Amino acid sequence: MAFSFKNILIPIDLDLNSYVAVTKAVELADQSAKISLLRMQKPQRFFEVGNDSGTREDIQALLEQKIEDAQKDIVVTNKWLSGSNIQQQVEHFARRNEADLIVIGRNRSHTWFPFLNRIIPTKLAEKTGIAVLTVRPAVSCDQHVKTMVVPITGETYAHKMEIISAIRAKLRVRVFLVTFIEGDVENIEFSGSPLLKAYQWLKSVHCPVEYSLLQGYNKARAILKYVEKVNADILLVKPESETRIGWPGKHISDVLPQTSKVQVWTV
Repeated sequence: MAFSFKNILIPIDLDLNSYVAVTKAVELADQSAKISLLRMQKPQRFFEVGNDSGTREDIQALLEQKIEDAQKDIVVTNKWLSGSNIQQQVEHFARRNEADLIVIGRNRSHTWFPFLNRIIPTKLAEKTGIAVLTVRPAVSCDQHVKTMVVPITGETYAHKMEIISAIRAKLRVRVFLVTFIEGDVENIEFSGSPLLKAYQWLKSVHCPVEYSLLQGYNKARAILKYVEKVNADILLVKPESETRIGWPGKHISDVLPQTSKVQVWTV
């Protein structure tokens, strides 16, 4: 599996969210990778909450220093976005430039009014087919990532294995595979299942791995409960079916607390 992060896209507002997003992108980027910064002109909004720490010039300097310190010969490009439909512009740019990964720094989100979010990670991943990583300022830039939770189904198996392989090339993590069952556990047949294939492949590449069977009507809630149980650092999920946690259009990223360290990968 040769998938890697050579072309990374980051929508930024020049706030602390941007700094965390760039930090994670630099950590994952390959040598001589390209990072495209989509700079959003930040409007004054009635629902704006919280204050940035430091000026925009301070954040700009931090971004430049972070990329320079990486010593990976990273090429940085800049593009300004404006207007009301930022989501559509990001989708178009990501497809046209064949991005491998989109990184979004996210502090607060409009959980009661999801349509007010300018960029919705699950929709972005679903529309583009590109992996989207969502991180929060609460995530320490020096956080030692140890654990990753990955729900496995037949339709998501191949792409998730590519992403796991690319992440493991940068980070040494223990993988917790989960799948959903209906009825009696004793009657489940695992032979040839995507879960078994994923488990065997991870064992073959000497990755620490465990698996669990989950039950529950709402998959996203069951996944989130398991993430909390194992104190996971990374959650790798399919958009909608594994992320939608409630109405109206509420997803796992929307309900994680501000202090959450969980990095949500939507693929």
